[in-house]
Amino acid sequence: MPSPEAHELALLLVRKAEGDEAILDRLLDDHDVPDDVLGFHVQQAVEKRLKAVLALNEVEYEHTHNVSYLTALIEQQDIDLRDAARRSSG
Repeated sequence: MPSPEAHELALLLVRKAEGDEAILDRLLDDHDVPDDVLGFHVQQAVEKRLKAVLALNEVEYEHTHNVSYLTALIEQQDIDLRDAARRSSG
């Protein structure tokens, strides 16, 4: 069971990821929006959700935007992403 602080941080990160996802929902069908802008928000949403998983599991991570690094930390900790998703949404 995560500490209240870890749970709160995970929820904050999920809410921030949802913000990036909301932007994507609005922009995906707009053909005037460059792919790199969409890619930026995809990367941000993924990064924040990975950090939420790490926070929920109380795994410290470096301040980074490196999705590969964050994914490797999750794998090293043998974290079940499906279980983490259920825990962070509740």
